[in-house]
Amino acid sequence: MKRLEVSESKPILLDFVRNEIEVTKRDKEKIDTDFIKVSDYEREKRKLNREITRLHQTIKELEKMVENLQKVIDNQEDQIRRLRETNNLQTEQMRTILSTIETFRNERNVEEYD
Repeated sequence: MKRLEVSESKPILLDFVRNEIEVTKRDKEKIDTDFIKVSDYEREKRKLNREITRLHQTIKELEKMVENLQKVIDNQEDQIRRLRETNNLQTEQMRTILSTIETFRNERNVEEYD
């Protein structure tokens, strides 16, 4: 087995250290890149969570609006029903009045012939 002289081993050791430094730099860059990706992910996640919260609030507001609109629709339907009832009563009253007028005319015509 050949013994390495200090002078011979120095370049080998230096090459090894240089190589390790390069590997460490690449690892650090990868870690930095991964950290940036995680940071971007976390930022995007917070942004999406805020958007989800805003959408939930919008849904609640829309549900209240629908509830209020349903009340308005119910009131209008009730008002329409009452107007129809009033219209039917007025129509019946008009028929009664017309019938009374017709009866009166007929009686008058009969009296005139007599």
